[in-house]
Amino acid sequence: MNSRSQVLVVDDDDATRWFLARELCSDCEVVTASGGVEALAACEARRFDLVVTDHTMPGMDGLTWVRNLRRRAGYADIPVIFLTASADPAVTVAAVKSGASRILHKPVSLEEFHAAVKQVLEHPRAGLPTAALRSRPPLA
Repeated sequence: MNSRSQVLVVDDDDATRWFLARELCSDCEVVTASGGVEALAACEARRFDLVVTDHTMPGMDGLTWVRNLRRRAGYADIPVIFLTASADPAVTVAAVKSGASRILHKPVSLEEFHAAVKQVLEHPRAGLPTAALRSRPPLA
């Protein structure tokens, strides 16, 4: 994992947001946002290598926020780890359709979280939505 990776953590729960940021801070530069609108503003100000987002948030939920992110110039291919407490398979399908690269179900173990972060930072195209892959040249 690159120690200079830029990561955006989006969660409306202060404790969760702080915990995730703390878990990443030794390996990454972390910016946090408490919701989708704040996160979109952060994406206007800088480019991130990874986004970690919660599903259920007031105002703009995680699905809507990821769809909006994917429409922004330069963000079609950014890995997104989508966190959800829902066991409903429809949420998982909706997350994939909205553009999530990885879906982790809460409660997430630290081992699973760190493995997912490491994987998407080392292999950012793995798990990307099909439309983003089609717009990129093949790997050599």
